[in-house]
Amino acid sequence: MWALAAASSAHLQHMRQSLYIRARSAIDALDQDIESSSAACPQIAQAWLLLTHYEFRYMSYRRAWLTAGRAFRIIQLAKLHEIDRLNDVSINMAHPEGWAEAEEKRRTYWLAYCLDRFLNISDEWPLSLHEEALYIYLPVSESDFQHSRPVLMNSLYDEIEASGQKMLPPFAETIVLITMCWHSVAFQRATHGDITSPTDGDTWKRHARLYQMVQQRLLLVSLPPSSPELQDPMRLFTNMFANAAVIWLYNIMETLHVVIDEEIILVPLYSAYEIVGLAKPLTRASFFKVRPPAFPPRELAVACVSHDVTQAHAFSPMLLYLSAKFLKTHADQVSTCVSASEDKHQKLEDLKKALRVLQGGNNLAMSYLELLGSDSDSDSFDKLCNLATAQGCTMSDVTGQPEPSFFLDMMNLF
Repeated sequence: MWALAAASSAHLQHMRQSLYIRARSAIDALDQDIESSSAACPQIAQAWLLLTHYEFRYMSYRRAWLTAGRAFRIIQLAKLHEIDRLNDVSINMAHPEGWAEAEEKRRTYWLAYCLDRFLNISDEWPLSLHEEALYIYLPVSESDFQHSRPVLMNSLYDEIEASGQKMLPPFAETIVLITMCWHSVAFQRATHGDITSPTDGDTWKRHARLYQMVQQRLLLVSLPPSSPELQDPMRLFTNMFANAAVIWLYNIMETLHVVIDEEIILVPLYSAYEIVGLAKPLTRASFFKVRPPAFPPRELAVACVSHDVTQAHAFSPMLLYLSAKFLKTHADQVSTCVSASEDKHQKLEDLKKALRVLQGGNNLAMSYLELLGSDSDSDSFDKLCNLATAQGCTMSDVTGQPEPSFFLDMMNLF
């Protein structure tokens, strides 16, 4: 947390690398505790996840991916994927302290679950945390968790099947959406063994149903860009992600080589435009300005976390790039949705502007800007992270540019 706080400050960045090294050394030293007792496993997993977050944003994508694998194994060792089978939920519901402890473990697992999918979805690498053995409820709202208010949520599969019936807390909604995106990848892979016509096969039918369910979820969570609720960074990200999921599933549909009605493209195009509107607050982020260094350490960390500026989710650049790439790929159809008086290139420029702002505190934004500016990106729409994953180095090494100043960002991934 200290390293993340220092990295988020324009004045304390000279401390971030030494704090990171100390944190990494301290976490490595905990290996003996893991071997002797599993009691500390959730806390150690949280530490590795925070370390992953730091490396993902400020170091190299590949290094963060390897560190995340360590967190995933510790989470499996602690059996967090079946916490609601191992514990009596009814007893925890009657005791707020016990419920809050169990909820913290759920949130630790779900954070790792989402991270596993976000890190791997671009290159379709195999997952570490699978769905088959899940026996765990979805996380409650942030307010209920912070105030230890026991709430019983549904399972992941119940919520997927009930898509469009009720709105979930942002974290839970993100879990459902990223799961559905991964199901679309699985359906795409299944077409390799489907000898029937694409429109007749079970794979196509399942994908079409999934696409409809994602659209239903989008209708439920959509908020106008001016909504006060979008001041919550997680709510903003969830809205962007719901629109991005529509684009993602449409792209998968195109790879299935089926004849698509021209009007169907209006849905992902409008989703791309919605992401443009939702991204505009990201362009108004301001630098963190710390008070004179008279703060005791604890108060300084609190100041870093609580400073009130626009905060961007770690994977926001992925959604911005997905939208920008879609607009570039389908430039011919843009005129069907944009009024004659509107510059059809403006939306793409707005997305690039948001990525330029985010690149200050997110190496992934730098790689996406590089992709959008290259001529070769038209050959690869699936591999959203090929610059980040192809190199075992920092984004400054990839782009040949020095690392810029960092903006204040979220202290947690979710």
